[in-house]
Amino acid sequence: MTIFMIIVSAVVMGGAGMAGKTGIIAILMMASFLCATLAVSGNFMSELKVAYITGATPKKMQQWQLVSIVLAGIVSVGVVFLMHHAYGFTGEGALAAPQANAMAAIVKPMMDGGDAPWPLYMAGAFFAVLLWMMKIPPLAFALGSYLPMGINTPVLVGGLISYFVSHSSDDAKVNAKRLSEGNTVASGFVAGGAIGSLISAVLHIAGIDWFAKAWAVSPAATFAGIVAYFVLCIFLYAMAKHAVKQD
Repeated sequence: MTIFMIIVSAVVMGGAGMAGKTGIIAILMMASFLCATLAVSGNFMSELKVAYITGATPKKMQQWQLVSIVLAGIVSVGVVFLMHHAYGFTGEGALAAPQANAMAAIVKPMMDGGDAPWPLYMAGAFFAVLLWMMKIPPLAFALGSYLPMGINTPVLVGGLISYFVSHSSDDAKVNAKRLSEGNTVASGFVAGGAIGSLISAVLHIAGIDWFAKAWAVSPAATFAGIVAYFVLCIFLYAMAKHAVKQD
Protein backbone atom coordinates (compact mmCIF):
# COMPACT_ATOMS: atom_id res chain seq x y z
CA MET A 1 0.00 0.00 0.00
CA THR A 2 2.91 2.34 0.68
CA ILE A 3 4.37 1.77 -2.78
CA PHE A 4 0.92 2.27 -4.34
CA MET A 5 0.67 5.53 -2.39
CA ILE A 6 4.03 6.60 -3.79
CA ILE A 7 2.88 5.94 -7.36
CA VAL A 8 -0.38 7.87 -6.91
CA SER A 9 1.24 10.79 -5.09
CA ALA A 10 4.03 10.98 -7.68
CA VAL A 11 1.46 11.23 -10.46
CA VAL A 12 -0.50 13.91 -8.59
CA MET A 13 2.57 15.91 -7.59
CA GLY A 14 4.02 15.67 -11.08
CA GLY A 15 0.73 16.84 -12.58
CA ALA A 16 0.72 19.81 -10.19
CA GLY A 17 4.17 20.84 -11.43
CA MET A 18 6.21 19.71 -8.44
CA ALA A 19 9.54 18.11 -9.31
CA GLY A 20 13.09 17.61 -8.13
CA LYS A 21 14.20 17.21 -4.54
CA THR A 22 11.21 19.12 -3.19
CA GLY A 23 8.79 16.71 -4.85
CA ILE A 24 10.71 13.67 -3.62
CA ILE A 25 10.65 14.96 -0.04
CA ALA A 26 6.91 15.68 -0.23
CA ILE A 27 6.14 12.22 -1.60
CA LEU A 28 8.29 10.48 1.00
CA MET A 29 6.59 12.45 3.78
CA MET A 30 3.17 11.35 2.53
CA ALA A 31 4.34 7.77 2.17
CA SER A 32 5.89 7.82 5.66
CA PHE A 33 2.62 9.04 7.13
CA LEU A 34 0.66 6.28 5.42
CA CYS A 35 3.18 3.59 6.35
CA ALA A 36 3.19 4.70 10.00
CA THR A 37 -0.61 4.71 10.04
CA LEU A 38 -0.73 1.17 8.68
CA ALA A 39 1.86 0.01 11.20
CA VAL A 40 0.01 1.57 14.13
CA SER A 41 -3.33 0.13 13.05
CA GLY A 42 -1.83 -3.35 12.69
CA ASN A 43 -0.18 -3.05 16.09
CA PHE A 44 -3.43 -1.85 17.64
CA MET A 45 -5.26 -4.95 16.42
CA SER A 46 -2.70 -7.07 18.25
CA GLU A 47 -3.09 -4.90 21.33
CA LEU A 48 -6.84 -5.52 21.31
CA LYS A 49 -6.16 -9.25 21.55
CA VAL A 50 -3.75 -8.76 24.44
CA ALA A 51 -6.13 -6.35 26.17
CA TYR A 52 -8.93 -8.90 25.96
CA ILE A 53 -6.72 -11.56 27.53
CA THR A 54 -5.32 -9.34 30.29
CA GLY A 55 -8.51 -7.38 30.97
CA ALA A 56 -7.11 -3.94 30.12
CA THR A 57 -9.49 -1.00 30.06
CA PRO A 58 -9.92 1.30 27.02
CA LYS A 59 -8.48 4.21 29.02
CA LYS A 60 -5.25 2.34 29.79
CA MET A 61 -5.02 1.19 26.19
CA GLN A 62 -5.26 4.76 24.91
CA GLN A 63 -2.70 6.03 27.40
CA TRP A 64 -0.08 3.41 26.60
CA GLN A 65 -0.83 3.60 22.88
CA LEU A 66 0.27 7.24 22.93
CA VAL A 67 3.40 6.34 24.90
CA SER A 68 4.26 3.51 22.52
CA ILE A 69 3.80 5.70 19.43
CA VAL A 70 6.13 8.40 20.79
CA LEU A 71 8.76 5.87 21.85
CA ALA A 72 8.51 3.98 18.56
CA GLY A 73 9.01 7.20 16.61
CA ILE A 74 12.10 8.13 18.60
CA VAL A 75 13.61 4.64 18.54
CA SER A 76 12.96 3.98 14.85
CA VAL A 77 14.52 7.28 13.75
CA GLY A 78 17.46 6.64 16.06
CA VAL A 79 17.98 3.17 14.59
CA VAL A 80 18.02 4.57 11.05
CA PHE A 81 20.68 7.14 11.99
CA LEU A 82 22.68 4.48 13.85
CA MET A 83 22.68 2.07 10.91
CA HIS A 84 23.52 4.84 8.46
CA HIS A 85 26.47 5.95 10.58
CA ALA A 86 27.70 2.37 11.05
CA TYR A 87 27.30 0.95 7.54
CA GLY A 88 25.47 3.39 5.27
CA PHE A 89 22.78 2.53 2.74
CA THR A 90 24.71 3.13 -0.47
CA GLY A 91 28.10 2.10 -1.76
CA GLU A 92 30.30 -0.89 -1.02
CA GLY A 93 29.43 -2.81 2.14
CA ALA A 94 26.18 -0.91 2.61
CA LEU A 95 23.09 -2.42 4.17
CA ALA A 96 20.66 -3.96 1.73
CA ALA A 97 17.46 -1.92 1.52
CA PRO A 98 15.34 -3.49 -1.24
CA GLN A 99 12.14 -1.71 -0.28
CA ALA A 100 13.86 1.67 -0.17
CA ASN A 101 15.47 0.97 -3.54
CA ALA A 102 12.08 0.04 -5.00
CA MET A 103 10.60 3.30 -3.73
CA ALA A 104 13.53 5.28 -5.14
CA ALA A 105 13.08 3.59 -8.52
CA ILE A 106 9.48 4.79 -8.55
CA VAL A 107 9.95 8.35 -7.32
CA LYS A 108 13.14 9.53 -9.00
CA PRO A 109 12.17 9.08 -12.67
CA MET A 110 8.90 10.95 -12.22
CA MET A 111 10.36 13.76 -10.13
CA ASP A 112 13.46 14.20 -12.30
CA GLY A 113 11.46 14.85 -15.44
CA GLY A 114 11.48 11.31 -16.79
CA ASP A 115 8.65 8.94 -17.59
CA ALA A 116 7.39 6.28 -15.22
CA PRO A 117 7.66 2.66 -16.44
CA TRP A 118 3.90 2.32 -16.85
CA PRO A 119 4.12 -0.89 -18.95
CA LEU A 120 5.94 -2.57 -16.06
CA TYR A 121 3.32 -1.35 -13.57
CA MET A 122 0.52 -2.66 -15.78
CA ALA A 123 2.32 -5.97 -16.22
CA GLY A 124 2.64 -6.28 -12.46
CA ALA A 125 -1.06 -5.58 -11.99
CA PHE A 126 -1.89 -8.15 -14.69
CA PHE A 127 0.27 -10.79 -13.02
CA ALA A 128 -1.32 -9.98 -9.66
CA VAL A 129 -4.78 -10.70 -11.09
CA LEU A 130 -3.54 -13.96 -12.62
CA LEU A 131 -1.97 -15.02 -9.33
CA TRP A 132 -5.17 -14.18 -7.48
CA MET A 133 -7.15 -16.34 -9.92
CA MET A 134 -4.64 -19.15 -9.34
CA LYS A 135 -5.13 -18.74 -5.56
CA ILE A 136 -1.50 -17.68 -5.09
CA PRO A 137 -0.94 -14.70 -2.75
CA PRO A 138 0.23 -11.86 -5.03
CA LEU A 139 2.03 -10.06 -2.20
CA ALA A 140 4.07 -13.12 -1.24
CA PHE A 141 4.95 -13.69 -4.90
CA ALA A 142 5.99 -10.05 -5.32
CA LEU A 143 8.14 -10.11 -2.20
CA GLY A 144 9.87 -13.23 -3.44
CA SER A 145 10.49 -11.53 -6.79
CA TYR A 146 12.43 -8.49 -5.62
CA LEU A 147 13.94 -9.50 -2.29
CA PRO A 148 17.50 -10.86 -2.47
CA MET A 149 18.15 -14.59 -2.03
CA GLY A 150 19.81 -13.94 1.30
CA ILE A 151 16.39 -12.92 2.62
CA ASN A 152 14.22 -15.22 0.52
CA THR A 153 16.01 -18.41 1.57
CA PRO A 154 15.33 -18.16 5.32
CA VAL A 155 11.77 -17.05 4.56
CA LEU A 156 11.31 -20.21 2.48
CA VAL A 157 12.78 -22.38 5.22
CA GLY A 158 10.52 -20.73 7.78
CA GLY A 159 7.52 -21.37 5.55
CA LEU A 160 8.43 -25.05 5.29
CA ILE A 161 8.77 -25.32 9.07
CA SER A 162 5.41 -23.60 9.48
CA TYR A 163 3.84 -26.08 7.06
CA PHE A 164 5.28 -29.09 8.87
CA VAL A 165 4.15 -27.73 12.25
CA SER A 166 0.63 -26.99 11.02
CA HIS A 167 0.36 -30.57 9.66
CA SER A 168 2.08 -32.35 12.55
CA SER A 169 -1.15 -33.75 14.01
CA ASP A 170 -4.51 -35.05 12.89
CA ASP A 171 -6.22 -32.69 15.33
CA ALA A 172 -6.84 -29.25 13.81
CA LYS A 173 -6.93 -27.56 17.22
CA VAL A 174 -3.58 -29.05 18.19
CA ASN A 175 -2.09 -27.87 14.89
CA ALA A 176 -3.41 -24.36 15.47
CA LYS A 177 -1.97 -24.32 18.98
CA ARG A 178 1.40 -25.55 17.76
CA LEU A 179 1.47 -23.02 14.94
CA SER A 180 0.72 -20.22 17.41
CA GLU A 181 3.49 -21.46 19.69
CA GLY A 182 5.93 -21.56 16.79
CA ASN A 183 4.98 -18.03 15.74
CA THR A 184 5.67 -16.82 19.27
CA VAL A 185 9.13 -18.40 19.34
CA ALA A 186 9.91 -17.11 15.83
CA SER A 187 8.86 -13.60 16.88
CA GLY A 188 11.41 -13.83 19.68
CA PHE A 189 14.08 -14.74 17.13
CA VAL A 190 13.14 -11.69 15.07
CA ALA A 191 13.38 -9.40 18.10
CA GLY A 192 16.68 -10.99 19.16
CA GLY A 193 18.12 -10.60 15.68
CA ALA A 194 17.16 -6.92 15.64
CA ILE A 195 18.77 -6.32 19.03
CA GLY A 196 21.89 -8.19 17.92
CA SER A 197 22.12 -6.00 14.82
CA LEU A 198 21.97 -2.85 16.96
CA ILE A 199 24.71 -4.17 19.25
CA SER A 200 26.79 -5.03 16.20
CA ALA A 201 26.35 -1.51 14.80
CA VAL A 202 27.39 0.09 18.08
CA LEU A 203 30.52 -2.07 18.28
CA HIS A 204 31.30 -1.27 14.63
CA ILE A 205 31.09 2.47 15.31
CA ALA A 206 33.24 2.07 18.43
CA GLY A 207 35.89 0.31 16.38
CA ILE A 208 35.72 -2.90 18.40
CA ASP A 209 36.58 -5.72 16.00
CA TRP A 210 35.31 -8.92 17.56
CA PHE A 211 33.64 -10.29 14.43
CA ALA A 212 36.57 -12.46 13.32
CA LYS A 213 36.23 -11.29 9.73
CA ALA A 214 39.11 -13.43 8.45
CA TRP A 215 37.57 -16.60 9.90
CA ALA A 216 34.05 -15.61 8.80
CA VAL A 217 34.94 -16.07 5.11
CA SER A 218 36.60 -19.45 5.64
CA PRO A 219 34.99 -22.81 4.75
CA ALA A 220 34.96 -23.78 8.44
CA ALA A 221 32.80 -20.75 9.26
CA THR A 222 30.41 -21.60 6.45
CA PHE A 223 30.05 -25.18 7.67
CA ALA A 224 29.57 -24.03 11.27
CA GLY A 225 26.89 -21.58 10.17
CA ILE A 226 24.99 -24.26 8.25
CA VAL A 227 25.10 -26.62 11.24
CA ALA A 228 23.97 -23.87 13.63
CA TYR A 229 21.11 -22.90 11.31
CA PHE A 230 20.02 -26.53 11.01
CA VAL A 231 20.04 -26.92 14.81
CA LEU A 232 18.04 -23.70 15.12
CA CYS A 233 15.38 -25.01 12.73
CA ILE A 234 15.10 -28.26 14.70
CA PHE A 235 14.80 -26.28 17.94
CA LEU A 236 12.00 -24.14 16.51
CA TYR A 237 10.10 -27.18 15.27
CA ALA A 238 10.56 -29.02 18.58
CA MET A 239 9.40 -26.03 20.63
CA ALA A 240 6.28 -25.67 18.50
CA LYS A 241 5.45 -29.39 18.79
CA HIS A 242 5.49 -29.19 22.59
CA ALA A 243 2.19 -27.31 22.46
CA VAL A 244 -0.90 -29.43 23.13
CA LYS A 245 -4.60 -28.76 22.97
CA GLN A 246 -6.02 -27.14 26.08
CA ASP A 247 -9.65 -27.82 26.97
